[in-house]
Amino acid sequence: MRFAIALVLLLAFLAWGSYYIMWAYQSASFSVPAALPMKAVYQTRALLALPVGVILAVAGILLFLVVRRKNP
Repeated sequence: MRFAIALVLLLAFLAWGSYYIMWAYQSASFSVPAALPMKAVYQTRALLALPVGVILAVAGILLFLVVRRKNP
């Protein structure tokens, strides 16, 4: 039962983190022409969302390791 909960947490946090990473990459895309102020807004969103996505993925891995560990 603990392994199933840990696996669900891992998959949920990895999906959530990868969503933020992909969203940050898409927001900072330079292939879309935009006015200078809007380009700055897109880059700022990416600068904030990319670390959040990485932190969520790492939190999912840590939660997986902590929850599946059996107490002696």
